[in-house]
Amino acid sequence: MNETMSFNMNMNMSMAMDNKNIMPETDILDDESNLPAQFVAAKRITIKDYTKKPDDFRSLVHDYCIRKGKPLVISDMQTMRGWNDATFSLDQLKEYRGDFISALDFPDNQKKEVVLGQFIEKLQQENRLDSSHSYKPLRDSSKRVYAKDISCPEEYGGTMKKIIPDYLLPHGPDDLFSILPRRFRAENLMCYLGQDNTGTPVHRDLCGTMGHNLMTMGNPDSFAEWIIIEHEHRDKLAAILRPSQTEDLVVDLSTQPKYTKSSFMESDRAWLQNSMLENASFQAQVIVQRPGDLVIIPSRAYHQVRNVGISIKIAWNRITAQTLQYAFEDQIPLYQTIIRPEVYKCKAIVSLTLHNWNKQLKLLKARKTKDTKFYKRHGFYLKTNRAAFFENSRILLDLFLTNVIAPELLYNDNKGIVRDSKEEVFTVRCDFCYGDVFHRYYHCEICNKYDLCLNCYSMGRSCEHVTGMKMHQSPKHLTMYIRLYKDYVSNLNKVIGSSLNYYLEENKEKPLLELTQSEASNLATTCRRLERFRSRMKSHFNILKCQHCGSTTTVSELGNQGISLASVFKRGLCSKVEAKSDRQDVNVFTCIECTAKCDQCLPLENANESLKDYDLVYYLHPTHDPRNWGCFIDFNVQKTCDLETQAPPTPTPTPSPNLASKPKSTTKRKQRDESDDTDTQEKETGTSKRRRNSKAEELF
Repeated sequence: MNETMSFNMNMNMSMAMDNKNIMPETDILDDESNLPAQFVAAKRITIKDYTKKPDDFRSLVHDYCIRKGKPLVISDMQTMRGWNDATFSLDQLKEYRGDFISALDFPDNQKKEVVLGQFIEKLQQENRLDSSHSYKPLRDSSKRVYAKDISCPEEYGGTMKKIIPDYLLPHGPDDLFSILPRRFRAENLMCYLGQDNTGTPVHRDLCGTMGHNLMTMGNPDSFAEWIIIEHEHRDKLAAILRPSQTEDLVVDLSTQPKYTKSSFMESDRAWLQNSMLENASFQAQVIVQRPGDLVIIPSRAYHQVRNVGISIKIAWNRITAQTLQYAFEDQIPLYQTIIRPEVYKCKAIVSLTLHNWNKQLKLLKARKTKDTKFYKRHGFYLKTNRAAFFENSRILLDLFLTNVIAPELLYNDNKGIVRDSKEEVFTVRCDFCYGDVFHRYYHCEICNKYDLCLNCYSMGRSCEHVTGMKMHQSPKHLTMYIRLYKDYVSNLNKVIGSSLNYYLEENKEKPLLELTQSEASNLATTCRRLERFRSRMKSHFNILKCQHCGSTTTVSELGNQGISLASVFKRGLCSKVEAKSDRQDVNVFTCIECTAKCDQCLPLENANESLKDYDLVYYLHPTHDPRNWGCFIDFNVQKTCDLETQAPPTPTPTPSPNLASKPKSTTKRKQRDESDDTDTQEKETGTSKRRRNSKAEELF
């Protein structure tokens, strides 16, 4: 985060100690006006030009950093009224945080917990800096040690409010982090104490957030070199930042980088040497940051930082509707695969933001006066601000329906699902990928309360009790979220849309709710099909039998053909088989040959190459939790697809219907009966009743 909020990687695999894992110490750029051909200086402005033009400054940041996705450096922040050099001094940091135990980055990728005051004292001693001598110096040398992710003193936050515009502040009016209850907020304001030969490898800020970094202190001639590559050059950068052979990865640069080809860049281990860019087909942007420089990094931009001299930097991230869209489109799916903690509870932020804003829209709709804090905070007296709010609402509503509600829907299929107790609202995290759970997930009681998100379960990840995992869900009903979506669209159109003369489409959710169980292919339905299949097949759950011709295959064999487990169970029972089969039939697999012949079986999703060649570089290895069993694409870990594959006794086959009768149609075969509800009358099982003692916690 920012430079990065890094997690301590518990890797049970060797890491390459070559030039891609060790910070290069030469060719540091120190002059933005004299750069090699492959570099260009990032746009630099001075805050002095905007002290009396705050609206112009806000428009510039929005247009340049958000809309165009470009980095920006704002200099002379130390000239703002309220700046105090003494507040940001090393001695004052000792006073504020000296007793804190911090995990510092020592040379050779080691982390050690030390008393921060002792480290600062040693740093001052070795660099002959003035000191209050309030702590005994650390015994170890401070050389090449980086103090990262230090919890910022409250005094820093107070000073920042005096010098930073409120819309750029953490938890300010343009930061959706402010919507989350305090107990759910990740610590987002961090302090970095850097020196020579320290820095942060190539990375992007978490979950598509915008990064902000202010250098508040530096000894003479100190600076930080920032190398920034915009998101549009991601694939080209991936071709340059190739992982070494010890990363257990084979890279073929003759083909377009695949989905995870660039995951090495997400590992916080990739260093970019300036010489690597000599023949690049894109230019990297450079910022030479000195005290008083505020750096703004746009969403999804890759950046690397190297420090020269001793400096203190304050860093934070902001979440907006646009950054959430980038998170769901790009980063969260990648995090789930490479096992990188999401941290920010993005689905909860979308839901809680819409809930909060909907309450305010209702007030505006009911009142004749517009004199509310919400109205003033968003500047609704200006048409441009109303239009911006309308667009942000549109983005959040689309995310809410597509990425939050739709994956969780079940269609008349709630039997046996356990409802959680009131304390478990937005608190569950996947024990495999560390992703945040919004509503439904899988749980193993045997493995000391092992929880698995729907995505990991659909991939084939699990604990060793594969057939024993049961679906759980939040104490809140999905119908509540559906009502929120519909209510918000209506209120937005009446309060804001009517003043702009354009409106959002109403009843957009209806097609999702009208699907039948056999037509649905969303994540929760896929998982339920897989769960029932595993429960029925017992130890033979890795063997799949075609519902048409009766031929058998295994999960591993399908993976070798580029077919994932999720793609198999996205499809329901073929309607031609359904009419003649047992109502409890859980076999939904149709082989490739029969799929090509049947006009009712939708095509299997095929990667066109074996999934065993999936180019995967983990952030955390699956063995971070010994209970984890990986799926086909995981490596150096025990896998569920390698469990017993001995064929079970062959039952009497269902007579195969005539497959080829008319051209294949990909349209829905029938509409769901409107009286059949979609997760709207969920009933608690006996187990869930034992867990429920009172009403769900009122986050809404």
